[in-house]
Amino acid sequence: MSRLSKRERPARRRLPPLNAVRAFEAAARHVNFALAADELAVTPGAVSRHVKALEVQIGRKLFDRYPQSLELTEFGRTWLPVVSEAFDTLESGTARLLSERPRATFALNAPTAFATGWLLPRFARFHREQPELTIRLLTQPDLPDLLREGAPDAAIAHGRGEWPRLNAHFLFADRLIPMCSPAYLAAQRRLIEPAHLLTETLISTDDTAQDWAAWFAMVGLHGEQPQRMLHFASSVLPAHAAMNGLGFALINPSLVTSELDLGRLIAPLSFPPLMRGTGWYLLHSRVRRKDPVMMTVRNWLQREAGSSVRHMFPKPGGASR
Repeated sequence: MSRLSKRERPARRRLPPLNAVRAFEAAARHVNFALAADELAVTPGAVSRHVKALEVQIGRKLFDRYPQSLELTEFGRTWLPVVSEAFDTLESGTARLLSERPRATFALNAPTAFATGWLLPRFARFHREQPELTIRLLTQPDLPDLLREGAPDAAIAHGRGEWPRLNAHFLFADRLIPMCSPAYLAAQRRLIEPAHLLTETLISTDDTAQDWAAWFAMVGLHGEQPQRMLHFASSVLPAHAAMNGLGFALINPSLVTSELDLGRLIAPLSFPPLMRGTGWYLLHSRVRRKDPVMMTVRNWLQREAGSSVRHMFPKPGGASR
């Protein structure tokens, strides 16, 4: 690396010695070397020497000295508020920075469907409640190895709670309900009954096609085969396909609360949801179980999950959506 030329070097600050300036500021406020010495925990002679050296360096007299008293010169009176303001700024700025706690960053991986449908709508509330914590949201499609160095702090995963090497905290279960867009339903020009869905376009992923068979069995239509199926590889697409009027999709309403609130999706059938026995979990390594930041994130996620389930599936006799 080449050395900077004289022109490139930053200008050196032309400041008087700070200890001497501090001695002047205290002496000028008290107009007394002895009181300034008490404040600074030095001797009056040390204060006097600092002030004298400062006067020599700046070439200006700061005090008129009399046998029993001191008096600021005109320059001293003018310079005192400048020096005091500089020390006040230094003191208050340092205190403010020392009192601020550094923001912690928490890396959380989540499938895209969960991140966009459930987590992002709640991010603003999390930041209001936890202003000292920043979540760095990752959306790797596969569950990362949380035991390796450099891995995310935690991950959201879908399954049955069987991750033997990790701590798994339950968030909410899969409760699947047939949904479609209002425009799609209006085009049917009839009251939709479960049997009608056998002739409608049913949307699923390659991994969840069996859910429709389970739902039809739940409503008493055992062994019936739907006429039209639309398959997607991505778990994000069925809800979007339903919103765009392509048919019915079995959707967990907890993952589409915004779409339901905005009327982009509707659930026209009054049947209990299909319970798959699977759900969403927060996973992390066992060594992190008592980590304060981990506990904060875990408690917040579980509290939000419980609230969202109570909102979407109120108990009989309670308020409904």
